[in-house]
Amino acid sequence: MHQKSKLFFQALKYSIPHLGKCMQKPHLNHCNFADHYYSRIKLKKYHLTKCLQNKPKISELARNIPSRSFSCKDFLPIKKENEKSLSENMDAFEKVRTKLETQPQEEYEIINAEVKHGGFVYYQEGCCLVRSKDEEADNDNYEVLFNLEELKLDQPFIDCIRVAPDEKYVAAKIRTEDSEASTCIIVKLSDQPVMEASFPNVSSFEWVKDEEDEDVLFYTFQRNLRCHDVYRATFGENKRNERFYTEKDPSYFVFLYLTKDSRFLTINIMNKTTSEVWLIDGLSPWDPPVLIQKRIHGVLYYVEHREDELYILTNVGEPTEFKLMRTAADTPAIMNWDLFFTMKRNTKVVDLDMFKDHCVLFLKHSNLLYVNVIGLADDSVRSLKVNFQWHPVAQF
Repeated sequence: MHQKSKLFFQALKYSIPHLGKCMQKPHLNHCNFADHYYSRIKLKKYHLTKCLQNKPKISELARNIPSRSFSCKDFLPIKKENEKSLSENMDAFEKVRTKLETQPQEEYEIINAEVKHGGFVYYQEGCCLVRSKDEEADNDNYEVLFNLEELKLDQPFIDCIRVAPDEKYVAAKIRTEDSEASTCIIVKLSDQPVMEASFPNVSSFEWVKDEEDEDVLFYTFQRNLRCHDVYRATFGENKRNERFYTEKDPSYFVFLYLTKDSRFLTINIMNKTTSEVWLIDGLSPWDPPVLIQKRIHGVLYYVEHREDELYILTNVGEPTEFKLMRTAADTPAIMNWDLFFTMKRNTKVVDLDMFKDHCVLFLKHSNLLYVNVIGLADDSVRSLKVNFQWHPVAQF
């Protein structure tokens, strides 16, 4: 991805309330989230054209979703509560819009990989992986978890951080500027943190917890810049490391993604035109994975989860633009997918992010960028238009 557009998207995703996959699923107040992460964005020397002006006309919902019904007894108090929640969300949305519009000519640079989990923020400080209490993340009061110099790499930096659900372990992917090769370190969190394991050539990785409250790390192994193998590992007294899946078609690659609510780990197998997704139960990671839909040539799809429903971004059917569909998690096959939201003609989807009460679509239309926020409870749609000319070299 072109560096200018990449940096802008990173900044935008850190700035919009509840937006950005760097956060590991805490439930946060909209305004506090926006304030905290907007303040941590650094201005960069690049320039953008004017950002976030008039709202464009948006696509209608693809179909009418049945509205919720209330009893006469409960209707009034619930309505007031919903109006209050909607007002708070709108205030946060407009607050972020205003903040972004105050510096319309600047590009942004995000600090190194950073993850908030529990009451701590995990990040890189100098040559160290560190953590600090959330309220102290902007000062020098932090705990050193691992010194990257121990790896004896040339100018190493942390590319990605994942914290185990109960914070017994933290995993971090370490890279260097001049190489795509990476090392994943596993640090046991205690009074004296210690590196318990390291795995070479790791691409994507995610934690889940099994029925015995044991942390399980799933990761993909990269060979010749291609990922075909998925492993799972445990640590401590029951240490193990085993291959879980191997993709035999060399034209495909494999990556892992943990749904935003941590309910499912998805194994995504795809090439430029076709994809296949398997679900690993986040509560029973030793059970066999469940296939969403076997690969169909020309069909791409990506899966998120919310409240026992799968939200599927896919290009299946006509028109060929990506559309958002959904189905019950226990009936994931393609014949059960229901159309939920459609895009304008000639609109490309850059990204999808799912939250408790809404989802966010990053869109590209006529070389301009848009952010659509879809309310999942009331089917409302709010949109930000980004007057940033897209460069032809950018790829999606």
